[in-house]
Amino acid sequence: MTQNGKKPAKEEPLTLEDVQKLVTMLDKSGLAELEVEMGGAHLRLAKTAPAAPVAHAAPFLVPAAHVAHAPAAPAPAPAAVHAPA
Repeated sequence: MTQNGKKPAKEEPLTLEDVQKLVTMLDKSGLAELEVEMGGAHLRLAKTAPAAPVAHAAPFLVPAAHVAHAPAAPAPAPAAVHAPA
């Protein structure tokens, strides 16, 4: 018996339809979460903030640093060839 002297009503287990109704109720309400105990089951539904889109930086190539080369040293002059006398 309960405090008011009545027998507690037999609770049916939560069905998928019950859960869908609760989700709809939560969506339409200004509540952030809803908690229910029914048929021995405990259910907590909570709204979460939508995930912010993740911005990915576009890959970019960095040009190689320009290396200034010193001018090449002039090639040595060819050795003089002497004809036999």
